[in-house]
Amino acid sequence: MKHRRISWRACVLLPSPGRLSMGLFCKVSITLFAIVLTTSVAKGIDPGNLVFPNYGLNALQVFNTTSREVVQTIPVPPPYSIQGSIMLLTVLVRGSDHNIFVNVRDGSGNPAVLVLTEQGQFVAAQDATPDAGWFLQQIAFDPLDASESTVIGGVPFLPEIRAINPFTHSVTTRVSTASANFIGIATDSQGNIYAGDYNTQRIFIYHVTGVYTGVYIDVEGTAGYGTNGMAGDGEGNTYIAGDDRIAKYDSANNLVGVFTNASFNQPNSVFFNPNDGLLYVSNQGDGNVIIMTTSGSEVDVVSLGGMDAGVPGLVPTPKVQIANLQNTVQALVSAGTLQAGAGRYLLAPLNAALTELNTGQTSFAIRELRGFISRVRVLEIFWGLKPAEGQTLINAAKSLIAELRG
Repeated sequence: MKHRRISWRACVLLPSPGRLSMGLFCKVSITLFAIVLTTSVAKGIDPGNLVFPNYGLNALQVFNTTSREVVQTIPVPPPYSIQGSIMLLTVLVRGSDHNIFVNVRDGSGNPAVLVLTEQGQFVAAQDATPDAGWFLQQIAFDPLDASESTVIGGVPFLPEIRAINPFTHSVTTRVSTASANFIGIATDSQGNIYAGDYNTQRIFIYHVTGVYTGVYIDVEGTAGYGTNGMAGDGEGNTYIAGDDRIAKYDSANNLVGVFTNASFNQPNSVFFNPNDGLLYVSNQGDGNVIIMTTSGSEVDVVSLGGMDAGVPGLVPTPKVQIANLQNTVQALVSAGTLQAGAGRYLLAPLNAALTELNTGQTSFAIRELRGFISRVRVLEIFWGLKPAEGQTLINAAKSLIAELRG
């Protein structure tokens, strides 16, 4: 079966169909920056910035990729705490309101998904394992939820992949297996789930509904250490962190590179940033972030002042938000909620809107997004699109229009 392309929905979704998103779910001199941590959280977070979890500081750090410095620190409110080392820390940033999702421990020590405003105020939280389990590993936005309210994550030792909605306090099982230890999680633009199994050193690919596709990737490295965080670059390449290296695979699942670096100290996660085309590799051992090209050359090393920096969340730009909508439509088709023709009908104005944004024609992009909303309503009337799903798509488009209008 064909291996689809990976990119993190957790951090960014790419616009082209068939490319991985995430997810489970990123140029050459070494410059070590001294980071000045700020405590003011009154302002919002600018699109294009990254938000890193920081285990040592029990805080979230907003990182400007242009100046390569921390520009804002957001404390995690008690009783919640960021628990590194035993959980693959992940941040996700919702496009509509910049709400921040992060996997944490609650006051009872249970793994949970915490939602904060971009100023650090509590919004919602949900225990990910109310029945059993000690860990919630890497999380990614559910490709079937255009509102970006639901995340999926690996729960080792149960072993399952669960969908968690902190707003509705819903926890459902998406994938259940007889034996697995899921760590890295990513999704693609077709709605497939990529799950890294610590036990077998493989990446298993599941349909968005949880059905196993029969496809897996054998990962290079020492068994039990090579299937942590993963990301895709939108060109068909997949990058997998673990075992003190980054392994690179092409679209045919061939190993095409193994990146090692003197600055690596238990690299636990990797993230591809579509805005600058670089990889961000987070060390679990010292909290440093190594910035690399997709060919493995080091560009920079930055210190976040703590340890176990984890997987950052990208504050989405309007282009990324359109890509998220495109991928949601693709996922709805993959799940059978939309017919293929209906999916093409909805994708046409989204593709046009992205083209207009790429040429700086914001007003025309808004026009295309309004056309998308009209088409969703047509599908609700004539094609059987469920009103709840249609309204979620409409709300996402309206939020984007409002942002584009300023």
